[in-house]
Amino acid sequence: MSVIESSKALEQLRAIPRIADNPYIICGNKTQRHLTGVREPLRRVLKRAGIENLRVHDLRRTVGSWLAQDGVSLHLIGQVLNHRDTKTTAGYAYFQTGQRREVLATHGQRIFALTPVRPCAAPHREPTDAQKLLAADIFAATMLWHDH
Repeated sequence: MSVIESSKALEQLRAIPRIADNPYIICGNKTQRHLTGVREPLRRVLKRAGIENLRVHDLRRTVGSWLAQDGVSLHLIGQVLNHRDTKTTAGYAYFQTGQRREVLATHGQRIFALTPVRPCAAPHREPTDAQKLLAADIFAATMLWHDH
């Protein structure tokens, strides 16, 4: 049995009219039974709403996507969607790209705020033999690349 943690969801469930002698909130067609499939009820709702080509899985993916965009951890998204394999949830990482960029930028700003910027005047040094060879190799490679 799943636990409903959303007070708004509980409020909506309590508003559903109850059927006498049926302990379930969302009743099926058989007496004393719960609804076992949502395909047919969903089809009717979508038809009334004029919505085509929508599946229950699309709704699950939407929830996962919105949670990821809100910065919810992939671990928690996997728990909410009852994923057994973390690879299934990993697909939602795509939606967290912007949040990762923002978090790293904020972190970088905090670090730079702690260290004063001091101009650094490096003394002029002659390149070592290794630096000269590396520069020559880079130049030669560039020239070869331009010839093609």
